[in-house]
Amino acid sequence: MSTQTSPKKMTITNDQQKPFQCAICEKAFRQLSTLTNHFKIHTGEKPFKCSTCDKKFRQSSTLTNHSKIHTGEKPFCCNFCHKPFRQLSTLTNHQKIHTGEKPFECAVCKKQFRQSSTLNNHIKIHVGDKPFMQEMQELQNLHNQQQQGDHILVMSNHLQTLKTEADLIVDNGDQPAQHIVVQMEHPTAKADPVKDETST
Repeated sequence: MSTQTSPKKMTITNDQQKPFQCAICEKAFRQLSTLTNHFKIHTGEKPFKCSTCDKKFRQSSTLTNHSKIHTGEKPFCCNFCHKPFRQLSTLTNHQKIHTGEKPFECAVCKKQFRQSSTLNNHIKIHVGDKPFMQEMQELQNLHNQQQQGDHILVMSNHLQTLKTEADLIVDNGDQPAQHIVVQMEHPTAKADPVKDETST
């Protein structure tokens, strides 16, 4: 059970790995500073303003990256083809083209991808496939068996890489379409069927 320390911003949890929890969405963090930055999502606060175009940002690091658009600065260079990039993360993804690295694997068909976003899009082709739907049902069964405070320690690559909340349309043949909402904010994942409001 958690103890409320600030009615506005946070809750202290019993989880030693992520003791700081957002009081609004219950997402947990390792550091208080990360929670403080996260909380700006809820307040809409964007205190960092670009002096060139007046665009505002929640974090100074985002403003720094944005400013490179105006200066043309591209400090990160590919070791293979020498193409320059504004951000290290973009360079890292680019270099996978040269190395052939594909660290994101589909648990259903074993196809591999360079980026998690590409895997997320690929997953949608398996919706309606029996193995994928069985996996979703197994996850639902695990969730139903969990007591509050217990954790599902191992999940498939599919569910780890889905966005925090993803709607997956389920094909039920002649029956009305349904959505399965997969929620990954908490240690215990939820897969709840929801009736499609458009099929009434």
